Amino acid sequence: MKMRNLALVSAVALGGVGMTAVSAPAEAGVSGNIGVMSNYYFRGVNESSMATGFGGVDYEHDIGLYAGTWLADLGDQGGIEYDIYGGWAGEFGGLGVLVGVTTYNYTRDDRITEVNLGLGYAVNDFFIDVEYSIGEVDDDVDTEYTFLAVTLGYDALSLTYGTFDDDVEGSYFELGYGVSVADDLDVDFALGYADEDLTGAMADEYVMVTLTKGFDLF
Repeated sequence: MKMRNLALVSAVALGGVGMTAVSAPAEAGVSGNIGVMSNYYFRGVNESSMATGFGGVDYEHDIGLYAGTWLADLGDQGGIEYDIYGGWAGEFGGLGVLVGVTTYNYTRDDRITEVNLGLGYAVNDFFIDVEYSIGEVDDDVDTEYTFLAVTLGYDALSLTYGTFDDDVEGSYFELGYGVSVADDLDVDFALGYADEDLTGAMADEYVMVTLTKGFDLF
């Protein structure tokens, strides 16, 4: 999942439905994931209305360094999205911290580069995560934006509010729930609402279902 691959260790689906607190991995390793989404929403934005296949590979070092890539098929109109990211995630007295860089690349569109900052804290089954990103779109006018998201959750249930500012404006809410049906096989549900400023037209209400299979490579 995209948010998971940003090393926020998502408990659910690609659209950032919910996260556990940031923490450094116990040991170094390379892992992969493949899956399919009923449709593809990311931060309240409709990337694809069709069923979307995806896959990714991640490396995590025991000192908290991470790097990886993630690809998704957006269909004939959208082409292929391929994301490349890296950074560091660690924990200080129970407070998770993340600093990283992500590029979102599209074969039929512009490239987006972000600096990502994250904080996470968990008590028993309750958690809160905060993400702040500064982004620039490599287009004719060099569009710049900031993105802030706050996720509150309990166990596998979460609620996210995200908002954009500067050259991109708008906000969204997303309610998520994830369940493991087998070892490293997850089913995630997202119910979202994006406002008119974010969509550029009418407000958008959406439902997204994601099936993800994770596996260790070495």
